[in-house]
Amino acid sequence: HAPFDAMVMVNISYYVDEKVFQNEGRWKGSEKVRDIPLPEELVFTVDEKVLNDINQAKAQYLREASDLQIAAYAFTSFGKKLTKKKMLHPDTFIQLALQLAYYRLHGQ
Repeated sequence: HAPFDAMVMVNISYYVDEKVFQNEGRWKGSEKVRDIPLPEELVFTVDEKVLNDINQAKAQYLREASDLQIAAYAFTSFGKKLTKKKMLHPDTFIQLALQLAYYRLHGQ
């Protein structure tokens, strides 16, 4: 999950950076501070089986993640302009893509 988590952080950071730039570094939201309770520590009691399962899961993750390679290919055949030109909503486009993938995999 580490590469996926990293991409989530990259996207969030990019979004925040764009919003800060767009607002010229000034907060334009509400100044109201909500009255919420302070966080409380949660204490979990687990038995040896659960602890053993956690350790096995960690070991399995480390084994499998140590030999992981990710290939991310850029799709450059067309972009947002083509779907706009064809007046195709992005949600519709994704739905059609999913249906085509299913059809190609399962033939129906």
